[in-house]
Formats: sequence, C-alpha cells, structure tokens
Amino acid sequence: MESNIKTTIKNKEIILYNDGEYIGKDIEAAIFLAKQSFRIGNVLYPFTNEDLMKYIDYFENKPSMLSVIASGDQIFNAVLKGTEEVEAFDVNPLAKYYFCFKKAAIETLTREEFIKMFIEKSYMYFNPDAGSKYFDRILLNLDSTTEKFWYELMKVFRFSWYDLFYSNMFSDFRYKYYILANPYLGKEEYQRLRGLLKDTHIAIKDGNILDLADSYSSRKFDLIYLSNIWDYIVSSQAYFEMQEKLKLTPNGYLIAYAFLMRQSHEKLFEEKGCKVKSFSRGYALIKNNC
Repeated sequence: MESNIKTTIKNKEIILYNDGEYIGKDIEAAIFLAKQSFRIGNVLYPFTNEDLMKYIDYFENKPSMLSVIASGDQIFNAVLKGTEEVEAFDVNPLAKYYFCFKKAAIETLTREEFIKMFIEKSYMYFNPDAGSKYFDRILLNLDSTTEKFWYELMKVFRFSWYDLFYSNMFSDFRYKYYILANPYLGKEEYQRLRGLLKDTHIAIKDGNILDLADSYSSRKFDLIYLSNIWDYIVSSQAYFEMQEKLKLTPNGYLIAYAFLMRQSHEKLFEEKGCKVKSFSRGYALIKNNC
C-alpha cells in the first residue's frame, strides 16, 4: 500500500511517495551497483547528458512542472526560470535519493564547493578530507530517509566521497564543458537558485510513467519533461497513449528527448502534434497547447 513520508526542513517540504520499509532494499541495490566491476542496470546520472541548452527557453515562466527525476538538472533549471511546484517521478528508485542529496548540496555548499565536490574529480582525489566535510554538512540538511540512505552507503566506502561518487553506481558521463553549460551553475544563478529552492514544493514518486500517467491525468501542467523515455519504451502505441493522458495548460509545453530517431518515428511524432528538432547530440520532441 502506498504511503507518504513527509519531512519538513527549514520551512520547505518534500514529499516522498514511498513505503519506508523499502529503504533497506534500495540501499542493498545501490551497494550492489556501486561494487560492480562495470556499469549495469539503473545507474545514476550525476548531470544531464542531454543537450538541454538547445531548448532551455521553453522552461521560462512555467509555474508547475511534471518531470522525470534523472540527474535533476532540468528541475533545477526550471526552478531557476520560474517553476514553483514540481511533480517528479523515476523508474529508478535510487534517483530520488540522489536528487534530494544534490538539492541539499546546492542549498548547503557555495558554488565553488559544489563544483569541487561534484565536478572537479582531481580535487576530490587529492583532497579526500574535503569531500567528507562537504558530505557531513549536506547530511544535516537531509530528510531522515535520504540521510540514512547516504550514510549507509558512505559507511561501505569508508566515508570516501570520491570512491562512492566515482563508483559504478554512477554514469561516467562527466564532460565538464556540458555540465558547466547548465544555467543554474552560473555564479549569480546558483546563488539565486539556493533561495528559490526553499519555496519550491516538490513531490516525488517511484515508478514507470506508463503506470503513473493515470495518477497525473486529473491536473494540467505548464511544463512536462519526459527526458529520453522514448528510447526505452518498446511500444510506440503505449508511449503515445501515456502522452495523451498528460495534460498541459493553454500555454504549456511537453518536451521529450531522443538520442536516436528513425525517420518513420519523426513522422509519427509530427502526426501526434510534436515538433521535432534535431541537434548533433539528439532530438528534442516538443508539443504545446499554444
């Protein structure tokens, strides 16, 4: 039976739609992934590997958002551009823990400290104590469920942030050029985001959007971000049935992404009312109610 775990941290509320008894299984799954000699299964993405900056303008002034969690970058950028309420989901049950940790890191660390901890690999390697100190500070700003998850993981890695963060639990997509292109990592933008996150309502669900679509169908969103879910769904019929259940406000946008796209699929998306934009690193699939 689905239950809500509510935690309030410094006047901001995060609701995790997850049964607390599953945290033990999530920790076990994370340790299993991290200890593998190669990457398998549900790896976590430290930062987006999509060409988000090519269509970031569609994020402007969208108060409500429905989004896959993934790396969380699209959510942070949306909040920076005006989003105040986020419904987030992910088929990977570990994604919520990383998102909450990364969010707390932004709220806790300076921009320079955040970049050192999450982007500057050599700095973390040669300054392991810094990683541990940053981790301890972030831990103080986490809800109890997320705190337990990360503390147990760090114990396995003898409290080495470097060894955990560069383990096979995470994707190896870490190209600094693309990461730093994220608007929220700008000097002024990062500081502004820290303040905005305090007033942002975020609700998180575990699950496949094909199964969750009905639970979101009763409301309309200003922005829906589906990432590259298309790349993982075998049935195009199932994908478009799901997409039809997700409702937009009159000026809303639905954005999806694909790394590969057949010409026949391009035509199919266009028939379904989507504009297809191709880039060197993929395709943006954009639908709007304007």
